[in-house]
Amino acid sequence: MNKTDKILNVLVAAVSPTIVLHPEWKDSCPDWLLEEIKLQRLKDAATQATTASDLEALAYMMTASLAGPMTDTGFKIYIHLFFKVFPDKALDAGLKDVEFTDYEEMELRKLKDWIYKKRSEQEKERFKEKR
Repeated sequence: MNKTDKILNVLVAAVSPTIVLHPEWKDSCPDWLLEEIKLQRLKDAATQATTASDLEALAYMMTASLAGPMTDTGFKIYIHLFFKVFPDKALDAGLKDVEFTDYEEMELRKLKDWIYKKRSEQEKERFKEKR
């Protein structure tokens, strides 16, 4: 990756929209969470990460939980992410981390990869529209 690509990655990370299950649920994400996602993206861009962060996946799962019932796997992923990202808040709420199977770990990895891909596609489309 050349220097121009690295700079472009950082800029895209800073301005890309947060991927949520349904756009109408984006307003349910607190502003501080959206800001934390931007900061995490900047860190990830500096390390050339090619997947979404746990924080971004958590925001997606939060909106998914508002849109309708979750599967057992979805619920476990949501709780696991909440516990991983906000361990103190999870303990304060009386939550316990869940045991993850290989299947659930694979599903989480697929979700994070999909979010990253979707975000990249949206940025490419925005860039094309502006040309």
